Amino acid sequence: MRVNEQGFSLISTLIAVVILAIGILALAKTSAGVVRAGAQAASRTEAVSVARAYMEDVRSRQPANVISEAAVTVDRDGTPNGSGPYARSVVVSDVASNLKSVRVVVTMPNSSVPVELVTLAFVGAL
Repeated sequence: MRVNEQGFSLISTLIAVVILAIGILALAKTSAGVVRAGAQAASRTEAVSVARAYMEDVRSRQPANVISEAAVTVDRDGTPNGSGPYARSVVVSDVASNLKSVRVVVTMPNSSVPVELVTLAFVGAL
């Protein structure tokens, strides 16, 4: 006697559903990581903008008058604001008798790596 076997068994259907569920969960986890990375990139871009704007301000000063500055809390525009998300500081060190290294450091929320911009300033007459 021949048995007519057509369609899917209950076990093969359950296995297919489990594999599909695992794939959907992996996709959801990846999507969450992409969203988090996008938010961190946006925050880092704003921090770079704050650092660049302040570096230009520091570079417009007379090099002999540039000094280190303690961390100041600033908003997204770089304006000092006690509740701003960023902290900006300036570190000035002497490289040579007529050369200073100026480093603008901006820390941002949810990141352990700050944005740092460095420039050299010549002190003295040419």
